[in-house]
Amino acid sequence: MNIALIMTAAKLGATVANKVEVTQLLKNAVGKIEGARVRDNLTGKEWDVKARVLVSCSGWINSMLNAYLTDRA
Repeated sequence: MNIALIMTAAKLGATVANKVEVTQLLKNAVGKIEGARVRDNLTGKEWDVKARVLVSCSGWINSMLNAYLTDRA
């Protein structure tokens, strides 16, 4: 199912990547998240990704992430 989702996203114009991690969340002037700085863990290359929606799959660290995102950390 995951491969089908990735293939569909790519077919519809999405850029897909594997083995990348978020190094920084990008916020606009009013503090709304508008993307992330990511690093390719195979090459070390970094780039910015713009997004309208952030999906958190952070698991057990979700409460820490929420505190950071709402500036309560």
